Amino acid sequence: MTSRSNPLPEIQKPSVSPVSARGAGSKPRARVKKNSVQTAPTPVGDNERRRYVAEAAYYIAEQRGFVGGSAEEDWFAAEAEIERLLAPHRH
Repeated sequence: MTSRSNPLPEIQKPSVSPVSARGAGSKPRARVKKNSVQTAPTPVGDNERRRYVAEAAYYIAEQRGFVGGSAEEDWFAAEAEIERLLAPHRH
């Protein structure tokens, strides 16, 4: 059996700490709380929405073992679920 070399480069630690890189006389930067900044949600386009529904319909069918039901029922259930998930992000 031959050994394979790791194709990923080894990650090196920085040689300078963030405090020393800033300089002795500079003030530390203000920290921002993780959820303090509100950003507008990115609208979901029709193609992306259709892809979400198709993927959700597949998982619905997979959950029942692809036995029984129909593609149309799966699609409608998936559409309802995706609409429910996207509703809070609509304006």
